[in-house]
Amino acid sequence: MSIVPLKCNETSDFSKQVACWRTRDEIFIAPDGQVLPCNGWNGYAKKYNMNFENLKNMKLKDILTKSNYLSTVLTTVQDLFDRNKECRNCEYREKCGGGHCRVIAFAGTGDFYGKDESTCAFFKGGYEDKIKKFMNS
Repeated sequence: MSIVPLKCNETSDFSKQVACWRTRDEIFIAPDGQVLPCNGWNGYAKKYNMNFENLKNMKLKDILTKSNYLSTVLTTVQDLFDRNKECRNCEYREKCGGGHCRVIAFAGTGDFYGKDESTCAFFKGGYEDKIKKFMNS
């Protein structure tokens, strides 16, 4: 049994995969028209002036082809590792891929490329092995 809680698998080059797999199959449009990678960014994008594009000022076609939104959702695990020494050097980096959620990382560190403490706790706390043991019992 292999637990892959994130976006990589044993045969892929995880560093080339996007840092957040959910952004590949959804788009979130806030009530004010701002286009965000997911609904988790709704409050943070405004509070921290993250400059995601708005449908009131830009066509969706343009947002999906050349924008801050697009560069954010195309952020790869390698991009994250290039900017985050702690994740890059972590023994769980190939399982974790830099964390499960960029919103959680940002909320905890104030840095989009920061570590996702919840994913660190999962792997460093041995929960992968605990779940495997439970599933096999």
